[in-house]
Amino acid sequence: MPTSSQPTGQTDETGQPDAEAIDQPDAEVSDEPDGEANADPDGAASEGPANGLRPAKILGVLGAGALEVARLTPAAAVALAVVVTGAFLMFVLTEPPRHWLLALGVAAAALGADGVLRGVHARTFALGVDTAPQIVLPALYALAMPLFIERNASGFWTLLLALAAGLGFLVILVAEARSVRQYEARAAEARLVADAGAYLTAFALLSLIHTQEPGLPAAVAAAALVAGLLSFAVLRDAGLGMLDLLTFALVGALVIGQLRWALHFVPLDGHLAAVALLLAFFFVSGVLSSRIRGQLTREVLIQYAGLTALGVAVVVAARAADLA
Repeated sequence: MPTSSQPTGQTDETGQPDAEAIDQPDAEVSDEPDGEANADPDGAASEGPANGLRPAKILGVLGAGALEVARLTPAAAVALAVVVTGAFLMFVLTEPPRHWLLALGVAAAALGADGVLRGVHARTFALGVDTAPQIVLPALYALAMPLFIERNASGFWTLLLALAAGLGFLVILVAEARSVRQYEARAAEARLVADAGAYLTAFALLSLIHTQEPGLPAAVAAAALVAGLLSFAVLRDAGLGMLDLLTFALVGALVIGQLRWALHFVPLDGHLAAVALLLAFFFVSGVLSSRIRGQLTREVLIQYAGLTALGVAVVVAARAADLA
């Protein structure tokens, strides 16, 4: 903004005339940048009014976001998340783990999610729409995360991760509730969050299958079952009937089951093998979803293939470096 050269009319921050500016000749106007001109004698730059407003603006944005999240979060979802988090904590903190607590948590997650969804979208589900596609992900998440934490964490991390898993359950539940009607406000963002939860759940379950080593036939069947159920969740809003949805989910199950069988003959195991299967699941489910919606173009296919290839390269590099 150009600086006025008039000796009078300049004001300080309070709106009063600046005596120093009045007394200063026009020819002595400093050429220094604003930050240097405002520096104090000790060399520390003074904070201008704009800098003083930045924290307030940030806090305002965060506050508005928090209010929006609170508005979109049903009270019943919060209550259910507290119950499920309690089940998580009881399972991971009990020695030895009581698997009936895990089963109780999964049942609470499934039945409670059904109730939350029907409460938020009572009119939609009263028309005969099935809630099964929406409750698959919360139920599988409630199964996967406590087992994954119990197998991979210890000490204080067990408590911290169980609490984080409970918060994750709440986020997934709200995302499922807000993406029932795909043309509703915020439905696209909610669908993205739910898909991320599906991939996280897939990684946890596939990792458990690899680390527990149940035997090749059982591992293949378990990987196919996980892929089929989570394909059911990922593809649920593609406008398909139940029979078509089950058919496409079966395709995903067969592909991942065959890849799990092939990985038995590859020197790749543990978490890296789970990541490899997750990449395959990401590619298959993404391509199927785009094809069903009529959005599968060459560019979309290249994007999915490129991301998958990048992930495979990371897995190969990690295996070569013996990182896992």
